[in-house]
Amino acid sequence: MIVCTNCGIDNPLGRVFCGQCGNKLDTSNIRRETLAGTRKPNLLIYVWRPALGLLVAAVLFTFAMSLIPPSADNVRPGKKDDAQKLAEQLETLKATPIEQTRGITLSDLEINAYLHHVKRKALGVDKFSAASHNEWIRFRIHDRMFRFELGPIKIAPRVCYTFDCIPVSGKLRLRQVSKGRLKLGGFLRNGPTRKYLKKLTQEADWDILSSLSEIEAQNGQVHLVVDR
Repeated sequence: MIVCTNCGIDNPLGRVFCGQCGNKLDTSNIRRETLAGTRKPNLLIYVWRPALGLLVAAVLFTFAMSLIPPSADNVRPGKKDDAQKLAEQLETLKATPIEQTRGITLSDLEINAYLHHVKRKALGVDKFSAASHNEWIRFRIHDRMFRFELGPIKIAPRVCYTFDCIPVSGKLRLRQVSKGRLKLGGFLRNGPTRKYLKKLTQEADWDILSSLSEIEAQNGQVHLVVDR
């Protein structure tokens, strides 16, 4: 609109004289909002704002899914005696004579006792557990994302990594990695896998586990075989 300098009436664009008093209109008095309204709308604004909103929502949803803990496997950590029993059986495998075959069968209770009382501290995590199923094994590691302390305030959010493995020729082949309830694929699963595997390979019992010729998983137990 053009404001008449004589009577103050708003006049529509295109007029030369005021429709109220007939005074010649000064185009320098065109209101800013009028000029803004006459500009063509920027279509990019209507595109990038919803797109940015969807991107933020997707990131927040992904982050939330990674923090939601998965359903429990109902495994028990076992006692230190069970962990010691498993360690002794591993030593038995290690001492297998040349040209002989030796095998042991481990229950989930013994495995979880060993992981809880021995391997959990080695990895520096809050919880380390396993559950054997028919022809596959699930390992779970509960770790802290970060630790922050400010006086009495302590913030240490936890995250759960799930590693589903299939026994193949004495090795465990990684089938799926999850963070919380979010399945990780490609390079995203390489980070946590390498992080914990690096620590495990530095342990003394890794030589025994890496020399296995057969791993057989059943519901509630795992059978290990060394063939010299």
